[in-house]
Amino acid sequence: MVVDKESQDPLYFRYMAGNIVDVSTLKNTVEELNLMGVSVDDSLIDAGFCSEANLTLLYEEKISFLIRLPAGRKLFCELVAKTAVSLQLPGNVVFFGERVLYVEKVSVLLFEKYDAFAYVCCDISRRVMETVKLLRVAKEEKLSDDEVSLRMVRLGVFVLLSSKDVLVSEVLGLYYLCGVVEEVFKVGKCCVDLLSLRVHGVEAFRGLLFLNFLVIVVYRGLQAVLPVGVSVESCLLEMRNWSCKVFDDNEILPSEPNKKQKKILEAITDTVGKF
Repeated sequence: MVVDKESQDPLYFRYMAGNIVDVSTLKNTVEELNLMGVSVDDSLIDAGFCSEANLTLLYEEKISFLIRLPAGRKLFCELVAKTAVSLQLPGNVVFFGERVLYVEKVSVLLFEKYDAFAYVCCDISRRVMETVKLLRVAKEEKLSDDEVSLRMVRLGVFVLLSSKDVLVSEVLGLYYLCGVVEEVFKVGKCCVDLLSLRVHGVEAFRGLLFLNFLVIVVYRGLQAVLPVGVSVESCLLEMRNWSCKVFDDNEILPSEPNKKQKKILEAITDTVGKF
């Protein structure tokens, strides 16, 4: 999914089968966007795309990235070990909404040639819950103190990799923008009651995604022109009651809009008139 950085309007999407090699997916997507004249500056990448080939491609294309480092990677283990003592210092506390985390920035050299920054993060609430769970398991399975200590270091910890030097106070906000992208296809179902898919097949799946994409475009367009205090949902509910008469010669006579409908129509008309 490609979204305009300033307006956050959707520009492009594509779907890929789960058995497609991730290296070719990212490369082809970047090439296609270049051919379409879309300039990509920043990217939020899923952890499944964290590979030397993919990240090297982004460096070569001068596309900055932010990605979660998979917990099974050697670099992850090294960073967790390196920050085991210093991470939970008071100076590393970051408030993110209702969450409280420790975040420590570490400079790294990726693939022995690219400068990058790792953000070792520890979600304090999650760490507490996972610690309780671990101690219960340790009691039941009679784990040794060394085994418990080894596992406890990683509880609630995740690592973000960035090609740009991002402020520690801002990196979580940037990373969780990916949640916005993941939620964007739910607009059709949650906001305008688009029916769920009830059939199987690639054609039906493609059609549903495209319909969702169009719904998002229309939804965002309405959102931008409606009066202050009027949501898209309330607009649709109000305007569905605006009727008209259709005559045999295809002449249409709209009924008189009520006060709320008139306010919405004037806002839309004024905006359209500017173009």
